[in-house]
This record gives sequence, C-alpha cells and structure tokens, in this order.
Amino acid sequence: MTNQLAEVSKAQQAIELAKTPGEANEIRARLKAIQKYLAKRGEQFETAFEAAKLECEAATKAGQLWKIASPGERARTDLAEGSARWSDAGFADTKDAVICVRLGELDPQDIAMYVEDMLDKRRYPTENGLHSLWKQLNFVEDEDRPWLRVYNIWNFAKCDDRFGISHPGMIPGQIMQNLNWYFTAPGDLIVDLFAGGGSTIDVCEYDNPDFGQRKVLAYDIDPKRPDIAQRDIVAEGIPDWKERPKMAFLDPPYWGQMRGSYGGQDTNLANLPLPKFYDAIHSIVNGCLAQLAPRGVVALIVGGAEFLGERSRGNDHALEIVRGVNGNLLQRIIVPYSTENYQAHDVVRTKAKKTMLNLYRDLLVWERSPDA
Repeated sequence: MTNQLAEVSKAQQAIELAKTPGEANEIRARLKAIQKYLAKRGEQFETAFEAAKLECEAATKAGQLWKIASPGERARTDLAEGSARWSDAGFADTKDAVICVRLGELDPQDIAMYVEDMLDKRRYPTENGLHSLWKQLNFVEDEDRPWLRVYNIWNFAKCDDRFGISHPGMIPGQIMQNLNWYFTAPGDLIVDLFAGGGSTIDVCEYDNPDFGQRKVLAYDIDPKRPDIAQRDIVAEGIPDWKERPKMAFLDPPYWGQMRGSYGGQDTNLANLPLPKFYDAIHSIVNGCLAQLAPRGVVALIVGGAEFLGERSRGNDHALEIVRGVNGNLLQRIIVPYSTENYQAHDVVRTKAKKTMLNLYRDLLVWERSPDA
C-alpha cells in the first residue's frame, strides 16, 4: 500500500515533466493499475480518486503530446491503424489515441467541473466520462464523422490543422466539411471568393467522398498561397465561370472588426464605410446566385459587432445582409466563437456598459431558384 500511495503523490510532477506521448502513457498505465487496486480493496477512496484524476490528466497530456509530435498523422478515425504509429506511443489502439487527443482539446475549466462533480457523487473520474463530455460540448453525433453537425449550431473546439494555413480571422475547416456534406457531391465545383489561408481548397481536395473530391476555384485580394488566384472582388467583380458552381463560399471580413489586418486597400471590405460594405456584400451574393448551377447554394459566414445592450446596440450584419439578397434563404446556422476571443478587461468593460459580447457567427445559406 505504501508504494502505491507514494507513486500517486509523485505522479503529478511526472505528468508535468513528460516530454513524449509514450512517457505520459507509461504514467497513465501505472495510475490505472493503482486506482483499480485501491478501488478493489474498498479503502482509501480519496487516494484512489486522486489516482483516477491523475490518470485522466496523463491521458490528456499524452493526447496533447501526440498531436504535437504527429501533426501529419494525428490521431483521427479516418487513418489506417498501421500509419498512425499509435502503438509506439503507448496507446492501446487508434480509438484510444483519438480519445486522448480529444481530452487534450477540452477546456481545463470543463475538466475541473467534471472532476468536482464526480467527487461530490463519490465516483471516480474516467477517460470515457471526459470523452462523453467532449462529445456533448462539440455536438458530436457520428463517431465515424466527428466533424459532422446534425443540429443548426456548429460548434468546433479548434481548427482542424489539416485544412488551411494560419491567417487572420481563420475559421475551422470543419465548416466547409459540413457544407460540402449537406449541399454538394464529389465532382461538383466549389468557388471561394475570400480564400484566406486556403481551408476550402484543402477540404475540397481531400480524398474523402463525404466532403472532399470536389473541384475548387479560390480567390483573394491578397493571396497567401500559389493555388489562390489574385482578385479584388469589390473592384473587379465576380469572375465569369465556364462551369456553373454548385456552391459559392464567402468568408469576407466582418466589416471593421479587424480593420488593417487584411491589407490597406480602399476596396477591402474591412475598410469600407458600413453602407458600402452592405452594398458590396449584396452585390457579391446576388452575383454568385446568378451564376450557380440549379439548386446551387451561396454560403456566407459573418459575425456581428458586440451588441444587445439596453442603451447600446451594435451591428447585426446577418440581418442587414439578408434584407438585400434575392434568393431563397435555406438556413441560418449559428457558429460559436471560442470564449478565448475575449480578455478579462473586455468582460469588465461590457459589464460596466451593460452590453453583451458577441460569441457567435451566422452562417447563411441561400439556394438558387431552379427556374432562375
């Protein structure tokens, strides 16, 4: 018994010092054995509970280190087991590696609340319990397609690092995965007029028929990749496509929220006066609708400024944009931001002003009329 207690007391520091997934998984295995031994004896609940909690911490650390060590082969359900080298890192199998990576994506505050709840119930925290929490927070309904969202709130903990390069205002590639799943098929043409870091390209070209194997044309006023064509959509207008696209995806600057981050051009949407910003968006959406294939869609994502205070109201960009679009609005999907978008001083300021900080973007989807 003394040896087990001593090992549990040293485990926290060992987890912090772990440098590889294998080291974290070794600690995890030892803690799992200790927790089972103590629980079986029906004694030392507090120590057994601490061992179970630290086992979860070791699993989380293993997942974080695995994701860092293997960015090109990160634990995913769509990888062949032999290619992921999960066994070399001490994971039981691919599923085990996936669970640990997901635990590493949880907010520490959410983990702490779960652990405290288990303690109040005199139950042991488990990796599967934390994994269930991850699925609840991320609205995961399909284990084979963890990116798929079946409700009209599309919440993603982090961007999938397979899609796109770093770029101001970068959105999760999982948004395009879902759009392609719902509105396109393999072989369809997708166009992106504000391509940014190229997430749309990487999703469409991915070898997966659920969301990839699509043709794609991408444009930007200031291209960051050679597979993105340079075009100032506001000044030059929408290109004339030889093939009618099945979907046009638009992730423009959300007016002045990030003024200066996308360049200093006068025609950059982030730098336009608000009325001209709306006029430009209306022109772009309506122009895309006119060129789409029958039943094709335009998908536009936009976030409003902070708003909804009794004496102060910001700009609900989605509402103003919908008013000027000549199309059938199919969906208004909510895409939450991370709370990490704001700092403590933002919270203090908004309390003092009695306003609210905006924590979501609108994803608007219009369909081209079949007889248009």
